[in-house]
Amino acid sequence: MRVPTRKSDQYKKRDSGPIYLTSEALEKLKRKLKRLESALPVAIAEVERTKEYGDFSENEEYKAAKRKMRAIHYKIAELKSSIARSTVINKNRTSSNEIQIGSTVTIVDSDGNEKTYKILDSIESNPSKGVISYKSPLGMSLMGKKTGDNVRAGIRNTRYKIIKIE
Repeated sequence: MRVPTRKSDQYKKRDSGPIYLTSEALEKLKRKLKRLESALPVAIAEVERTKEYGDFSENEEYKAAKRKMRAIHYKIAELKSSIARSTVINKNRTSSNEIQIGSTVTIVDSDGNEKTYKILDSIESNPSKGVISYKSPLGMSLMGKKTGDNVRAGIRNTRYKIIKIE
């Protein structure tokens, strides 16, 4: 007999490995956690207030307040987990000639287009601003490489040459 999976258990199956963050990103997560923890008493009070309106099966305000409270609880748990698993990137450690998390890399593709990316964790990833995840296809193919190396990545298997590592 197969035991059904609870909805709450689905959320627990997320990646539980380390998270590599800059000190600025870690502080941002801590500020967000503090903001959510201060919003929680307001959400709890709203649930208590709407509970007074009567029958729970027909009380849409109560259901909405409960959904909001659950979402805040879930986000707080997620942030606490992320903060506990985080490792701050040491800027001295990233000053090697090999690409690693925290490196800034300048590459040129086969068409001669030059691009510069900073390689961080997926939490800080923002490709439009030049920040890619080390877990992305391009990030994975760049990890451990050195200046002058060629890599292939992406759906089109584009060839890139590494021209600078900072």
